Amino acid sequence: MRLSLQGKEPKEIARAGYHSLSSIENYVTTFARVVFLAHKGYGTEEIAFVIRRSPALVAAYRQLYEEFRSQRSAQRRLREILARLPAGLLARGLPPLMPGSAESSARWSPFIAV
Repeated sequence: MRLSLQGKEPKEIARAGYHSLSSIENYVTTFARVVFLAHKGYGTEEIAFVIRRSPALVAAYRQLYEEFRSQRSAQRRLREILARLPAGLLARGLPPLMPGSAESSARWSPFIAV
């Protein structure tokens, strides 16, 4: 996931990591789901149960998001990744990408408890 957040293309990541393209796409979609559900206030264990992934993976994705969301160089890629969510969910609002944006930082308290 880190390579994707750094702007590498899925085909490039698949080739370099000996993974299938569909696996890379699955990792990226799972990351978007984790970010969305965390933004909605779900905890790591809840997210893991709902998306059927390990709590360790969910915690790692949450940590990656926190690391990259404040990096200007990652903003475009984060927007692309989060745009994978269904349009109906997008209409309800996405998490702010940069710390200190219009939404209150209190909405991000679930990330502190990871």
